[in-house]
Amino acid sequence: MQVFKAVLEAHSYVFTATYERGHTLGNFAYPSHYLHNYALIYSLNGVANEYFIYKNQKLYNFVERKINNGEPIYALPAKPLRVYLKGFTYSTKAELLVEAKRKPQIVAPSSGYYLYFSPYSKFETYIIAEEKNDIPPFIRFGKKREGIFKIILEKIKYQKTQGVFTVNFPFNPFDVRDAVKILDKKLIFSIKGSKKISNPEMLEVVTGRVNGYCLRIVNSKRVIHIVVPKTYWNKL
Repeated sequence: MQVFKAVLEAHSYVFTATYERGHTLGNFAYPSHYLHNYALIYSLNGVANEYFIYKNQKLYNFVERKINNGEPIYALPAKPLRVYLKGFTYSTKAELLVEAKRKPQIVAPSSGYYLYFSPYSKFETYIIAEEKNDIPPFIRFGKKREGIFKIILEKIKYQKTQGVFTVNFPFNPFDVRDAVKILDKKLIFSIKGSKKISNPEMLEVVTGRVNGYCLRIVNSKRVIHIVVPKTYWNKL
């Protein structure tokens, strides 16, 4: 297996609703500047992102099976390099001078506001794959898989290390629970998930100080430690 640094460049509008809440003007949805790695893993492997929300379907175990068996393609959460946000307002209510009073037929927000990533927004992540050609040059991402990311890859050199490290590159604490013991962590963001999710850590993205197995990136301008699941660390 090999490790690649990947730059994701948006080539279309990308809609992701990390946070969604009611507002006096209707529904308000906006993305985190970081991309959760499960959504990336689904996209990189050609599986529709929508499966992530169906907790009781067998396809929900797709990521879990990948991690437990150390199967490629695996990705870390992506951090922002350059983000352009735009928004739009929508309304399902007709704007009439005189409107008859009646009960609404649809139980949904009558209006709202969405923020989204505009083209040329860039993110950075690390991907584990057998070969460079296994990673698609473009992926669909976000709501309805309408967003398009171009993937620019760079094969990196690394050293497998053990000990206590400060990890500044974001990782999913649930994925690496067998690889490291988290001594201190900084929560970057957490997706509000369903009550059906047994462990909320799987929806978190964090950085922090850890004790365990890490990869030290050796061809970067500065020292970078990244944390990957133990099943992948063993195969690298």
